[in-house]
Amino acid sequence: MNLTGKVAPVSDLYAIDGIASGSVYIAVLDGGRLVAGLDEGKHAVLRTQHGETLELTTRKEITGTPTNEGTYLNAVDLATFNNTADPQLRLYTWRDTFAKVCTSAGIALLLPALLGVLAGAASLFFVLSTANQPPATAVADRALTITAWVGQHDANRARLAEYCMLGMEGHQAPKVAIPGVSCTPPATPLWRSTLTGAIVSGILAVLTALAAVFVLPSHYRFGKKPGAAS
Repeated sequence: MNLTGKVAPVSDLYAIDGIASGSVYIAVLDGGRLVAGLDEGKHAVLRTQHGETLELTTRKEITGTPTNEGTYLNAVDLATFNNTADPQLRLYTWRDTFAKVCTSAGIALLLPALLGVLAGAASLFFVLSTANQPPATAVADRALTITAWVGQHDANRARLAEYCMLGMEGHQAPKVAIPGVSCTPPATPLWRSTLTGAIVSGILAVLTALAAVFVLPSHYRFGKKPGAAS
């Protein structure tokens, strides 16, 4: 038979020794003898009257010997059907994979990984958005020095002090010189920076989530059911 993406009725289901689990073989009469009715190695979906489905690989040769026309499965596979009436067979398509993703078990697998990626990306965004903020203690110490310097001079120095404070906070401002104070953002060694730890943690969170996402397709591929034990 020419197997396509559309359902095609097949003959009655039988169990037979000599066929591996996850396989399907169809025996048809040709010139008075039974021959294989399917090509080898096609991914197919077998569906019965009540909507039960099983994903199977077509076989052209098996070690068992069919006794009459019919559709043959491993005994374990056949036992998964509660009712074997009106069997139909079609090729497996991407729609079957998408249908698995849309099941409750498929969504339950997908959401944590996607939320992990979003959470990791958000943490990196907020960490990087505060990357230019100088340490609060360093700014406070310099502010005390600047306040004392302004108090010792005339009021015109207040504007210079403002420029210096802006420079320490990383903003653009005219360059000024105040004795004993550097009007640039305080520098912290990279290995001691809390920002470094936050960035590393955020990157690891994103990589962990991405690894989970990359593994997800294995749960939805042909022959797999989301949530089922591997």
